[in-house]
Amino acid sequence: MAGTPAKTAPVIIGNHVWLAANVTVLKGVSIGARSAIAAGSVVVSDIPEDCLAGGTPARVIRKITDKDLHKNLESNVTH
Repeated sequence: MAGTPAKTAPVIIGNHVWLAANVTVLKGVSIGARSAIAAGSVVVSDIPEDCLAGGTPARVIRKITDKDLHKNLESNVTH
């Protein structure tokens, strides 16, 4: 409507969050630290810390565990 201010809300993205290509994050959404959002996802609600999320609308697929982090570190070690 004319003369009505646009409704806005901040988007909060935590530390070490990975957003793949073509991710859309709607206003007012929070994405927790160390989470990853899959390509092409539309994030319409909050995503907790340490989660892998994806889809339209994005949903939590699973938690990212310490085991995942250690496996990734081990795969980067050169022999």
